[in-house]
Amino acid sequence: MTSENTAPTRKLSDYLGSVANASTHDEWWRRFIDLLHSLPEVQVTDLRIEKQEYEGREYTVVGNLIFEFNRVMHKGWGDPTVSLKRYLANLKTQRTQASFTAIATDGLSFHVYKPQFDEAGLVIKMEAVYGLNLASPMMSPEQAQQDLGHILSHFQG
Repeated sequence: MTSENTAPTRKLSDYLGSVANASTHDEWWRRFIDLLHSLPEVQVTDLRIEKQEYEGREYTVVGNLIFEFNRVMHKGWGDPTVSLKRYLANLKTQRTQASFTAIATDGLSFHVYKPQFDEAGLVIKMEAVYGLNLASPMMSPEQAQQDLGHILSHFQG
């Protein structure tokens, strides 16, 4: 294996180890953006990144991509996208013409949604369009890189 092949493997391994300890959106985002910067096929330069807070939760907005980090996304009952739906409805009032892609993550699993809005700007459906689990034993660094690139391909500036 060349050093080019081991660098993404090491970065992914470092990310997986460190994200388990991330307890806030900002901690996760710093680790995630560092991982993205290490992947040669994923371009994250010159992106306008906005940090926003709504109803006590943090979100990162990158163009039309909305990231919500939730450490306990898969624990408990009910719809894990409830707060994300409310935030998207609020954001839609500010950006009425925008078409959003929402990404809910616990740092390891990523669920990508295409929200559909009614005339009043409320989210009537969150269609799951993609998902990945970076911690899967079947996930190679190459596949992780490809899958993360696919998620970011939903970006519109």
